[in-house]
Amino acid sequence: MSYNFDPEFYLESNPDVKSAVANGQFASAYEHWEQHGWREGRDPNAWFDSSYYLEQNPDVADADIDPLLHFVVHGAREGRTPSQAVATALNNPLPGQASTAFDEAAYLDANPDVAAAIPGGFVSGYNHWILYGQFEGRDAMWSAAGLDLSDIGSQLRGDDFNLTAGVDTVTGTISNDLFIADYVSLNGVAQATLNPTDILDGGAGDDILRVKSEVSGQNVIVPAADISGIEKLDIWSTYGDVTANVGGYDGLTAVDIVYRFGQKYSAPHSEVTTLETNANVKKVAVYSGHAGSITDTSDADTLEEVTFTKFANNGGTAEFTVRSDAFSTLNLNDTRINVTIEAADQPRTLTVVTNGTTYSKVTDPTASAVEVKSLGTKSALTLSTETATSLSINAEAALQISLFETAQIGQVDVVSTAGSSVELRHLNTDIPVTIDATAANGGLDISSSVLGAHTTFLAGSGQDIVRAETYDQALSLNAGDDILYLDSTSLGTSGLIDGGTGVDRLEMSLENASSTEAALRSQIANFEILSLSRAVAGDATTTVDLQNFNGINYVQTPNAEVGASSTGETQNIYVPELLETGVYAGEMTVGGIKVVYDGTERMDEIYRPIAEALNGQILTAPDSIEPVRAEYDGGGVYIYFPASAGDVGLIEIENRLTNLIILESAKPPQASDDGQLNLINYANDGTLELTSSGAGAHVSLADDTGGDDVFTFKVSSSRGNDNSGTLQVDNVETVNLVTANATGGALPLIPAKATLISTSATAVTVSGDTGLELTNTGNTAITTFDASGVKAASETLTGSALGVTFVSDNADQAAQVTITGGEGDDHLTGNDAADTITGGKGVDVLTGGAGNDLFIVTPVAGSTLEIDTITDFSSGDAIRMSNAQASSGLVAVTVSANSLDEYLAAAAKLSSTAPGDQNVIGWFQFAGNTYVVQDNDTANQSISNGVDAVVKLTGLIDLSETAITGDSTFTLQ
Repeated sequence: MSYNFDPEFYLESNPDVKSAVANGQFASAYEHWEQHGWREGRDPNAWFDSSYYLEQNPDVADADIDPLLHFVVHGAREGRTPSQAVATALNNPLPGQASTAFDEAAYLDANPDVAAAIPGGFVSGYNHWILYGQFEGRDAMWSAAGLDLSDIGSQLRGDDFNLTAGVDTVTGTISNDLFIADYVSLNGVAQATLNPTDILDGGAGDDILRVKSEVSGQNVIVPAADISGIEKLDIWSTYGDVTANVGGYDGLTAVDIVYRFGQKYSAPHSEVTTLETNANVKKVAVYSGHAGSITDTSDADTLEEVTFTKFANNGGTAEFTVRSDAFSTLNLNDTRINVTIEAADQPRTLTVVTNGTTYSKVTDPTASAVEVKSLGTKSALTLSTETATSLSINAEAALQISLFETAQIGQVDVVSTAGSSVELRHLNTDIPVTIDATAANGGLDISSSVLGAHTTFLAGSGQDIVRAETYDQALSLNAGDDILYLDSTSLGTSGLIDGGTGVDRLEMSLENASSTEAALRSQIANFEILSLSRAVAGDATTTVDLQNFNGINYVQTPNAEVGASSTGETQNIYVPELLETGVYAGEMTVGGIKVVYDGTERMDEIYRPIAEALNGQILTAPDSIEPVRAEYDGGGVYIYFPASAGDVGLIEIENRLTNLIILESAKPPQASDDGQLNLINYANDGTLELTSSGAGAHVSLADDTGGDDVFTFKVSSSRGNDNSGTLQVDNVETVNLVTANATGGALPLIPAKATLISTSATAVTVSGDTGLELTNTGNTAITTFDASGVKAASETLTGSALGVTFVSDNADQAAQVTITGGEGDDHLTGNDAADTITGGKGVDVLTGGAGNDLFIVTPVAGSTLEIDTITDFSSGDAIRMSNAQASSGLVAVTVSANSLDEYLAAAAKLSSTAPGDQNVIGWFQFAGNTYVVQDNDTANQSISNGVDAVVKLTGLIDLSETAITGDSTFTLQ
C-alpha cells in the first residue's frame, strides 16, 4: 500500500483530468489535484478516500487544506484513518483478527510494552503498530496474505532539512524527506548551501534534494558530493546557467531542471544547461530552458529518458545534446527545440513523444528504429536519421514529420485516431519503401514525395493524400475523401490507383489534364472530382476531355491566372527555424532579392526585414514584371504577386537551411482576363466549381439530347468583388447555381458575381449561403428563376451579402415567368412576359417590366422593418399578400401623420378597429410613394414582424378603386 500521490491512478480514474493534462491545461495530474481535485472529492490513490477523510475530520475540512498532505504529515501520527477499510481494521477488538496478514500474537510477544499497554487503551497490537510502532522502527509481523500496510512509513512525508553554507552532515528518516539546498543571501551575495564537503544520506523513502536560486541571472552549480539514498534532484534557476555533476550521487534516479518556474519565456534568453550523470540517473526533465547538454559519462549508461517542456516561446529555437548509449525516449511538450542524440552504434529504438511541439528537430544518427507518438495538440517535427530503417507513428493528435530524402527508412507504420491527420514529408522513394496506413483512421499525407517505383502504400480509412508520376503498381486508397496528385498525363503501363469509397479527388495541372492520354481511363478508378491546379493563361484556349477520366463528372478550377503554385499567386513565407545556437543573423535571396536579418532571435524582427526588403521590388526569379507587395502580418510574410508575374511555383530562395523557408498558398489568386477553358464530354448532371475569381469556363455534355439535362455551377465570394467569370453550358435545360461564403462568415461580404450563358435553359435555381449578382444575357428561354435556396448560414452575413440580382431576358409576351428571391436583399426584374415575382425575405427591389405581372409580398421578417419596393407597378399588374388569407377589402388609411412610422402604426390597427374585419389591407401615400399594408394580427396595435406585410410602390398610385379577390390579391385597373 502506498499513500503517495499516484498520478497514473489519478488520471485513469478521472478521464476528464487526463484529457485536460494532455491538452496542456494542467502541467501534471498533481497540479490538478492541488488546485481542484481534493476539493472535488477525487481520490489521490487507491487507498486514500478524500471524501471520507474530510467527513471524519471536520477540523481539516474547515482548514481548507490538502487532506492527503495533512494525513501524511499529521493525521497518521494523530490516529486519523485514511479510509473506512483501514478504520474497520484498526477498530477490530479481537486479537489476531485486525488483519488476516498481521500476526497479533507475534507482535505482542516481540513488544511486551505494547502488550502491557493494551488494557490501557489500545484495542490491538495492530492498532499500536499503525499509529506508533512503524514510526518507532518496530517490525510488523505479517503472514502471507491480507491487508499489507508495512510500507506506510516509507510512503509518508518525512522531514525538511535546510542545508547551510557550511559543511552539512544529514541523515534522513524512513519517510519521504526534502533536503533544501537553496541559494541564500550573505551580505547581499548569493551563496550556495550545497557544497562538495557535504554528506547527505536520504535513508528510506523517496527523497528529494532541491537546489534553487530566485536571483535573476544567478548561475546554479550542483557539485559532486557525498550523497546517497536521495532519489530525485530538483534544480531551480531564474535566467542563470545550470551546471550539475551528479555522477557520484548514489541512488539518484531522476533530475528535474526548472528555469523561470517552468513558465515560457517572453523575451530572449541564453541559459546553458550542463548536466553530467554516471550510471545512476535514468530520467531527466528540463523546463523552459534554452540550450545545453546532458551526458551520461559512465561505461554502462543508464540515462533512458529526457523531457523538454515549454521551450523557446520568444521565437528562437533551443539546442540540446543528449549523450547516452541507453537513451530511448524523448518527450517534447509545448516546445520548440533541436535535440541531437549521441549514442553508440548499436540496435536501439528511439521513441519521440510530442505534444504541441513546433518546428523542432531531432537528430539521431545511430538509432536503428524510430517511434513517434503525438498527444494533445498538433506537433511539427523534423527527423534526421542515418541508420534507422523503420518508422512507427502513433498519432492521437495531428502530426507533421519531415525527413531527409537520404534517410534509409524502408518501413513506415502509421496508427492514428479519427481527426488526427499525419503528414509525412520527404520520404526517400529511391529505395524500397512500404507505408502501412491501414490503421491510420486520421489519414496520411505523403504528397511531398512522389510514389517511387518500389513504394508500396497500404491505405487506411482516413483521408490519404499521395503524389504519383509514373507508378506501375495497383493501389487502393480505400475509405476516406482521398487526394491523388498526378504529375503526369498517365501512370505506368501496370499502374492502377483506385480512390475507393468516399469523395476522392484527382489533382492535376491544367497542362497535364489537357494532354491526358486515353490510357488514363483504365489507370484510375472511383475518383469523383478532378481538380485543376491552375487555369488558362493569357488569351489561350485549353480543352479538357472528361471522357479520359473514367467517370469523373465534377471539376474544380480557379480558372484564374494562377492556381496552387502558378503565375500571379500570393505566397506565404514562414521561417520555422533559424541558424546555429546563439547565432541569429544571416541573409537569403528570395526571388533574386537579397534579404538580411541580423542580431535577434525574435521572429517578428526577422519577418519585418524580409517584408521590408521585398516590398515594392521587381523579382527576377521568376520575373514579376511589376513590383510585388510584401507585408508582415504578425505571423509571417505575405507576398502578393501581380497577374503579370512568372510562375510563382518556381520562386528561388537561396542561402537557407533545410526547412528554413516554407512556401504555401495563402491568398486568393488574381483573375485571368481572356483565357478560355473548355470542358467537354461531361455526363448529365455534372458540376463545375469555380474556386476563385477567374475567366469562367465553357461546358458541354457528351449527350445533350435528353431534353431534361442538368448542370451545376458552384461559385464563391470571400472578401468581396469575386467574379467567377462567364459560365457557359450548351443544350442544358436546368442550370443550378450554388454559392459559397469562402470566408466562413468571418468578414463582411458582397455577393458573388458571374455571367451565365445557357440559351437552352428554362429553369435556373440559386442556392447557398451567400448572394449572387448574376448577369443574364441572351437566355431567353428561362421561365423559372428560383433563389429561395439562398439562406444565411451565419448571423454575420448581412442582407446585401445574401442578395440575388436577376434580370429576365424572356420577352415572350405569352410566357409565364416565375421569379423568386431568397433571404437577402434581392433585385429581381421581369421582362415582357407575364411575370410572377416573389421577393422572399430581405429588403427586395422588384421590377415587373412589360406585361401583366404578379408581385407576391411576404410578411415583414426579422427584428427590423424590411419593406420591399415595386418600381413599376402599373395597369394590369397585381399584388398578392403572401399569406393568401381572405381580406375584407382595400382600405385607405386616413390619419393626420407626419412620419412613415405613424402611417404604419395607423395601418396596423385596421383589423382591430373595423368590427368583424381581419387581414385588412390598407394603403396610404407618403413622401411621393404609395404604401400597401396587410394587417394580419388583430391583437397587435403595431406592425408585427413575420405576420404583417408591407410593400412600397414607387410613385403616387391611386388604389381607391382597386378590388381585392379572396386570396388577398388586387389588380391595378
